[in-house]
Amino acid sequence: MTLVLWSFLVHRSCLIVKD
Repeated sequence: MTLVLWSFLVHRSCLIVKD
């Protein structure tokens, strides 16, 4: 299930970029 991992990474990246 790499999609789940990707989603998690993307979500974290978005949060980091927003900060």
